[in-house]
Amino acid sequence: MIRSHDLLRALGASLLLALAACSAPEARDEPSPDAAPAAGGADSEAACLADGGTWAQHGRLAVMSCARPTADAGRMCRDGSDCETACIAPEGVEDGTPTAGTCHASDKLFGCHTRVTDGVAGPSLCID
Repeated sequence: MIRSHDLLRALGASLLLALAACSAPEARDEPSPDAAPAAGGADSEAACLADGGTWAQHGRLAVMSCARPTADAGRMCRDGSDCETACIAPEGVEDGTPTAGTCHASDKLFGCHTRVTDGVAGPSLCID
């Protein structure tokens, strides 16, 4: 028979494991050795800034990389093929709703976005 204090101990251990799994990794000043090079060949802060990019930590791993602006940022679109990076629906548009979007402002898509494909909003997708 399971005693109540054994059950509480198991429940507490499970709760601690769940909380530990939700914690964010520590921010890094340098990219990890196995991190992929930044897009567009801008693999250093100097090259990034020379290209008009922003050098910052990106993604859940907080890897330093270059976010370059797109030439079509903010332009109206109906599909990702209309844009350098992606066609993003206006905030609050439901999945399956016919809509126009705007071209994403950066070559990085971190965060939560709703993409537009063939003039229809898709499901929201969050990229870490």
